[in-house]
Amino acid sequence: MIAEDKWTCPDMDHALARCRENRKKKIRSILHLFGPRSPDPRVHQVLADHYRELTDTIAQQNIPASISIKTTPFGLMSAYTGARKNIMALAEHAAGAGVSFEMDMEGRGTVEKTLRIAISCRDAGYPVTLAVQANLDRTSDDLRLVLSHGIVPRIVKGTYPGDVQDFSGIQNRMRALIESTITAGGRIQAGTHDPELISWIEEHFHGEKERIEMGFLMGLADQTKVRLAGQGWTVREYIPFGDNGKAYVTRRERYLRELHEISRAPAP
Repeated sequence: MIAEDKWTCPDMDHALARCRENRKKKIRSILHLFGPRSPDPRVHQVLADHYRELTDTIAQQNIPASISIKTTPFGLMSAYTGARKNIMALAEHAAGAGVSFEMDMEGRGTVEKTLRIAISCRDAGYPVTLAVQANLDRTSDDLRLVLSHGIVPRIVKGTYPGDVQDFSGIQNRMRALIESTITAGGRIQAGTHDPELISWIEEHFHGEKERIEMGFLMGLADQTKVRLAGQGWTVREYIPFGDNGKAYVTRRERYLRELHEISRAPAP
C-alpha cells in the first residue's frame, strides 16, 4: 500500500465511500478537496465548481459530512478579492444546502487574510468553522475575535511552523484555548491525536459533550475514534482527496517522525 492510501483518498467516490463507512461507526466526516496552487482565476473557479458538486452530493445523499477548504488554492495570496468572492459564494451555497462549511488555516503568512474572509462569511449569515493554531502567539487574540463573530473554532496544535515548538508548551496552549472557549460559552472542535490531551478533555469536559467535537485525521487514531463515538462524543474524521496531496502527506509523515524523536506516539 502506498503512503497516500493511509492519509488520503484518490477521488470523490472513494472519499464518499469512506464517509459511508464512518457513518456505520457513528463518526461524521470532513471532506477536503486538494486544489492546485495557481494564479489563474480560471483554476480557482474550477475548484469552486468542484466543491459545489461535492456539497450537492453530500446534501442529496444525506451524508453526515461537512466540507473544508484551504484558502490559498482559491488565490488568496495572488488574487485576494477573487478568492474572497469565490469562498463567500461557496459558504452561501453550503448554507443553502444544509452542509457545514469549514476553513483550514495554513502558514502564518495566510492567517490574517483567511481570518478576514471567515469573518466576512459569518457576518453575511453563513455558518463557519475555522481552524486556529495553538503554536502561534497571536491565536489567543484571534480566538476571542472568532468567538465574538460566532465562528466555531477548530483548535489544533498547528502543523505549519509556528512561534513555539516545545511539545509541552503547545499542549498547555491548547488546553488554555479549549478552556477559554468553553468558559466563554462557545462550541469547539478539538483537533488532536495526543492521548494526553484527549484524556484531559474526556476528564474535564465529560458534561460538555454537546459543545465539543473531537476531530481526527484519516489514517490516525482509528480505535480512539470508534471508542469516543461509542461513548457519545461527536467525532469527526478529516478526509482529504484528489491530486496535489504530496505536501499534505509530507506534513503527516514529518509529524510522526517528530513524535518518534521525542518518544511519543499518537492515540491508537
